Amino acid sequence: MTKPRTQTSWLSIILLALLVCFLMGLFVNPLVTRPANAIRSKSANNAREIVLAALVYANEHNDVWPKDLAELRQEDPGLNPNFFQSPGAPTLVNPYCYVRPVPTTISDQPVLVEDPTCEHGTGSIVCYADGHIVYSHDLQLWNQAKRLAALPKATLQGVDRHDWGLSTAIPDSVKP
Repeated sequence: MTKPRTQTSWLSIILLALLVCFLMGLFVNPLVTRPANAIRSKSANNAREIVLAALVYANEHNDVWPKDLAELRQEDPGLNPNFFQSPGAPTLVNPYCYVRPVPTTISDQPVLVEDPTCEHGTGSIVCYADGHIVYSHDLQLWNQAKRLAALPKATLQGVDRHDWGLSTAIPDSVKP
């Protein structure tokens, strides 16, 4: 007695292939995004350390923030030089743009913006005067920070939120 032969239908082969693709997507995606998230997190920590050092500086100098990052580094030689390098672009010389705020600044004013090339052109780490960090997809923010930092007003007395043109916090941002 012979057993009847069963034929594998094309539908079952297609369904099996779809199931395999779905399972691969579940397991491969975290492996691909994990390194990018780690770099972004390290970059955000560097920015936070720089702004916290600037806050300490302002606290010791009657609420006057350092005029630039060079003054901050000179004032605090113990500050880790690795904080001033971006893990996303370690060869980039100046990955962060510091914009000196006025002494009476409020917490929702950006102080430090990361060069978008550090995040492969997808956005920037932005650190605010109170030390909180966001990841912004606004690629023009870097250019605006560079423009404001170059103003004579920035090194003399600092810029305020109106110079940024902000009525509310920077839109389209998420925590890094």
